[in-house]
Amino acid sequence: MFEISYLGYPVNNDGIRPDPKNVEAILQYPIPTNAKEVHRFVGIASYFRKFINGFSVLTKPLYDLLKKNVEFRFGEKELESFEQVKNQLASYPLLAVYDPHTQTELHCDACTSGFGAILLQKQSSGKFHPVFYFSRRTTETESKYHSFELECLAAIYAIKRFHIYLFGIHFTIVTDCDSFRLTLNKKDINVRISRWALFLQNYDYELQHRPGTRMIHVDALSRANNILVLEENTLEQNLAISQNLNSSIQKVKSELEIRESTKFELRNGLVYRKSKGKLLFYVPSLMESQILTMCHDNFGHVGVDKTMEYLKRSYWFPSIKEKVKNHVRNCLKCITFSPIGGAVPSELHNIRKGNKPFVTIHIDHYGPLEKTSTGKRYIFEIIDCFTKFVKLYAVKSTKTCEVINQLENYFRHYSVRIVSDRGSCFTSNEFEKFVQEHMIQYIKVATGSPKSNGQIERINRDLTPMLSKLAILTNKWEKALGTVEFAINNSFCRSTGTSPSVLLFGISQNDPSDPLRNLLGAEADKEDDLAEVREKAQSQNEKLQAYNKRMYDQKHRSPKPYNVGDYVMIKNIDVTPGINKKLLPRYRGPYEIKKSLGNDRYWITDVEGFQVTQIPFEGVCCPENMKLWLQ
Repeated sequence: MFEISYLGYPVNNDGIRPDPKNVEAILQYPIPTNAKEVHRFVGIASYFRKFINGFSVLTKPLYDLLKKNVEFRFGEKELESFEQVKNQLASYPLLAVYDPHTQTELHCDACTSGFGAILLQKQSSGKFHPVFYFSRRTTETESKYHSFELECLAAIYAIKRFHIYLFGIHFTIVTDCDSFRLTLNKKDINVRISRWALFLQNYDYELQHRPGTRMIHVDALSRANNILVLEENTLEQNLAISQNLNSSIQKVKSELEIRESTKFELRNGLVYRKSKGKLLFYVPSLMESQILTMCHDNFGHVGVDKTMEYLKRSYWFPSIKEKVKNHVRNCLKCITFSPIGGAVPSELHNIRKGNKPFVTIHIDHYGPLEKTSTGKRYIFEIIDCFTKFVKLYAVKSTKTCEVINQLENYFRHYSVRIVSDRGSCFTSNEFEKFVQEHMIQYIKVATGSPKSNGQIERINRDLTPMLSKLAILTNKWEKALGTVEFAINNSFCRSTGTSPSVLLFGISQNDPSDPLRNLLGAEADKEDDLAEVREKAQSQNEKLQAYNKRMYDQKHRSPKPYNVGDYVMIKNIDVTPGINKKLLPRYRGPYEIKKSLGNDRYWITDVEGFQVTQIPFEGVCCPENMKLWLQ
């Protein structure tokens, strides 16, 4: 049968049991010879009280020995109690695993001395099995309540105790007091009952009455002699109990009782680790998670080094550094809110530019700008990858139909491969259909990776100052667009060693604003061989690409490869205006990697059955915008 250990308890299909290793510490416990040993035994045994029906009944004789001014006398009654606790645990009692989808009942009972309740759920066998036990003593005031008030209060306390199990599901409250049900249905009830009735309205329940003869299992929890409120253990006692349950610490403790150690010290019954003149508490494995949470989660989610320093002021446990690293690395808050430290994990993958124009073009939108008199707000940019020749079209919107209209006009002259970002107009079904019909190879760059469409980014850097300087009014930029396009296409380009116009046409374009240059050019220009010009440009392009890659890769670290099926978080790019983004999560997820696309690009989607955003997500992402969800 498949079984896992969760929070110190073995869990399988049948339910939850106490851990045999921890039970063994109780089964091997010697007969107490003084009150301190009795207190320690009951303290350890109380760790398992949720597994034992009527725990307070069994341990009452032992607790009587702990009362003030009582002579210690461990007789037959106490020995029987001591052995019964051991026998109960030796049978490895079983609690059912809670299931919100199965039939649930809450059995309650009360008397003037106390309250008792059992949470039960129907199992596959058709029988109800305990999920949890609850009991507590009445206060002096509560003990004076009427019986039906006590029955009602028993249900209130039990529901509060089991709120996480009962809220949001339908369940049945079973009681042996029919007055409870009748009282809630009355119109005129006292203020106290009214307050309880209002509280019960938060839950979806029904009341069921059963005779007292069928409620003995709960009755035992509430009878006067059976209710015993355990005094809360001191911190030192709780630490001692936890250490006593750990076999490794017990072994060290046994050795320290015989001889001194250079590494450990026994003080007041607790084992400490010696470290640079300080004594650090030896944390038992059951408490490691709690201590790590306290020193990291409750200490501002600081990094590994600061968590380690804070923890080692007072605590120690084996493999402490590795466990701290693992805790911080898998802290969901840190995964969601912390940026990736150090150099960005990224590598530059160059796009081959070819040796002739219009093998590949890059496209994008620039804007929005102030609306012109013709209703234009955006510039649709097309850049040839090899020559850097630019076409700028003023358009009204970023809709797919506008993009297709401009590209169809462009394709009358040139056939191309297209590279673009993942704007909605480029990822629409209409655009996908368009590129398929025209047999265009279409490359969509990874989300949040502008370097992948660097040709466009470089042009945009020049476009803003040129437009702002040439446009007399901000809404007259459309008239200046032709001048900007001409200037870019006829300017020297370092990557090719010439201008885009020369590389495309073999000559510079005529400048209507400079007729003298056109006249001199016609006389002086001897047209270079176009093939030779392009060959030089190709060589220049390749050299510059190699240089750029070398410089880029030096400033970044090699990205870690991800595998199909990995769960990842992606950068949370929130563009909602008016929202302060400083305290927003830096990452969102988890998502699942469905496919590796090469060149450090991955196709990711929502995890099956778990959707992070309202709209299902799928897209291409690169390592610089990703990190593993859990490691």
